[in-house]
Amino acid sequence: MHSSNPQIDEATRYKEQIKSFYKYNMSIAHLNINSLFNKVDEVKHLLLDDGLFDILAISETKLDSTYNNTRLQHPDYRILRRDRKQVVGC
Repeated sequence: MHSSNPQIDEATRYKEQIKSFYKYNMSIAHLNINSLFNKVDEVKHLLLDDGLFDILAISETKLDSTYNNTRLQHPDYRILRRDRKQVVGC
């Protein structure tokens, strides 16, 4: 599979190299995303690439309880969240 996103292609190549060398290890990725709202399609593409990562962690400092999980749900992944608390007043 070749996508139009060179970062995803690079991640796929890296994953294939690592998997061939470390056949029984877990694969973990971390994304520090600014504005997940604008990048949901790219994240979903990473999740849909079969077996790309065992664990995908996303840090998003602007995410709060108003953002619904349904936009990122995937049958092979479980969503765990720790939302920021909204600050009232200064």
